[in-house]
Amino acid sequence: MQYYNKLVVEKDKCTIFLYGDIGDSSGTVSSDEIVTELLEACRESKPVEVRINSNGGEVYAGIAIFNALRNCEGNVSIYVDGVAASIASVIALCGKPVRMSRYARIMLHRVSGSCNGTVEDMQMCIDEMESLEDTLCQIYSIRCGQTPEEIKTLYFDGKDHWITAQQALALGLIDGIYDTDVIPQSDRPSEIYGTFNYRFNNADGSWSFRAHLCRLLDISPNCTDESIYKAIKRLVRGKKAQDSNEAIDSAVKKGWMENGQRSMFVALARSNRQAFAKFIEERERKDALQVERLLDEAVRTGRVLPMERTTYKNIGYSMGANVLAELVSIKPSNMRAARYIDIDKEDRRKWTLNDWRTYAPRELASNPKLYEELRKKEGMTAASMSLDWYRRNNPEYLKEHPEFYKQLIEQEYKKQ
Repeated sequence: MQYYNKLVVEKDKCTIFLYGDIGDSSGTVSSDEIVTELLEACRESKPVEVRINSNGGEVYAGIAIFNALRNCEGNVSIYVDGVAASIASVIALCGKPVRMSRYARIMLHRVSGSCNGTVEDMQMCIDEMESLEDTLCQIYSIRCGQTPEEIKTLYFDGKDHWITAQQALALGLIDGIYDTDVIPQSDRPSEIYGTFNYRFNNADGSWSFRAHLCRLLDISPNCTDESIYKAIKRLVRGKKAQDSNEAIDSAVKKGWMENGQRSMFVALARSNRQAFAKFIEERERKDALQVERLLDEAVRTGRVLPMERTTYKNIGYSMGANVLAELVSIKPSNMRAARYIDIDKEDRRKWTLNDWRTYAPRELASNPKLYEELRKKEGMTAASMSLDWYRRNNPEYLKEHPEFYKQLIEQEYKKQ
C-alpha cells in the first residue's frame, strides 16, 4: 500500500479522501493536492473511490476539484461517507456514480462571501456570486431533472437545506445508498461529520501523528516502527552529511585545509564524526585568536580605527583570519582626526610610527635610532619601502641618511 496526502493506493483500488474543509489558502483539502493525486490514481489503472466528509469551503477550489473528477476518464465512484455540504455537495454531483451512507447528509444553500471597497466593488462581488449560483443550480438540475430556476427557488432561499440519503435518492441526486461500519450516535450533521473524521483520528491522536510522520518521511503509514526508526536515522544521517559538507566548504574557503584534502576530511566526517567536529572546533578557536591578534596590531598601528574593529572582526570570523590579514595589509593607514582623539601627547611611550610622523616629525628625523626601533617593532624593513614612500612619508630620514637614499635611487634605476 502506498500513502500520499489524501490518496491511498491499495492492491485492487485507489482511494482519495476529501475529508475536511476545502480551500487552497486555508483548507485541509486543496485543489492542487486533489488534482495531483487524482492523476496519480488514474495512472495506477485501478478503480478510484472518492470518499467525502466535508463541510464545504472555497467555491473556486471546489469547482477545480469538480472539473478534475468530471473530466477524469478512469473508473471513478463517489461515496458520501458523512457530510457533503455546500461546495462539497457540488463535487459529489460531478457526473460520476455517487452513493451515500444511510447516515450521511448533503447540504445545499446559497453562495456566501465577503468583500470591501467601493459600491462598485461590492456590486461586482454580488454579480460574481449570483453568476456562481446560476452555475451551481445548473449542476444540481442536471442530477435531479429539475430546471435551474426550480432549484434556485427551492434551495437558494437563504437557508441551509440538509438532505438525508433517502431524500437524495428520491430527488435523483445520488445513485444508491450503502451501509457503513461507522454508526453516528445521532443524526445531527455536526455529529455525523465528527464521527466519520474520528475513524482517521484515534482518541489519543496516535493515528494522526503516525500518518503525518510517515507522510513527511515518505513511507507507508502501515509500516512497522522499525521502518520509521530507519527512515528517521537516514534523515539524521543525511543532515549530518550536509552539515559536514558545509563545514568542509567553509574550511577550504578560510584556508584551514587544501582543496585536495577535501576527500580525506569527508571520509573522516563519515567514519569519526566526533574527531571531525573536534578538528573544526579547534581550527575555529585558533582562527578566532588569530583574528583578535591581527586586529590588536591593526588598531595599534592605526591601520584599523577602534570604531572599525567590530566590522573587521565580523569579516574575520566569517571569511577567516587569512582573508582578514590580506584585507588589512592592503587597507591604507587611517590619517583621520578620529584616530588621534584619545592619544596622550605627553606620554610618547605608546606612540606608533605614524603618531611620531604626525605630531613630532622633526624629533623623529633627528633620532634615527628611534626610527629604526619603531620600524622593526611594526615589522617594516628598509628594503620593503620604496623611494616614493620615503619621499611622501619620511623625507627627513632621507636627508639624514644620504647613503640609504643613494641605495634607494639605485634600486629604482634597476627596476627601470
